Amino acid sequence: MKAYAGVPSGPEPRAGRNVRHMARFLSAEWIAQLDRAASGSARLAEDLAGVTLVVERRVEGSPFGDVSYVTRVDAGRVRFVPGPADDADLVLLSDYETARALARGELNAQQAFAAGRLKIRGGLDTLVTHSRTLAAVGVGLDAVRSDTTFD
Repeated sequence: MKAYAGVPSGPEPRAGRNVRHMARFLSAEWIAQLDRAASGSARLAEDLAGVTLVVERRVEGSPFGDVSYVTRVDAGRVRFVPGPADDADLVLLSDYETARALARGELNAQQAFAAGRLKIRGGLDTLVTHSRTLAAVGVGLDAVRSDTTFD
């Protein structure tokens, strides 16, 4: 079992046991898990057919340092990739606590924005135009939440 800096690893799973693996929020593994869920979702492909949007998320102060990842929507195909985007239509910036609350479903983006906890770079009109797209991506990936640790 892989240990993260400062996080003790538990005992190795016994052969034959069905052990569910949990990805750590904002880790490269978690971003890959988001990508697998999105690219395999027929619902997202249907809901987002004809939509093109690139959203970069920047999170400051995570246990991994500052983390950026990108959501790319292109004619119903949704991908999540680590790192920044030179071609982002929107950039969403927050601290770690806000990002974690958003990912856990404890806070929505409108609340975070109104409270000044979520900052947006890019056209506000783009955000308004694509609010349903962003909501669809969030709902489409709810299953990943149950396989995520938020420590």
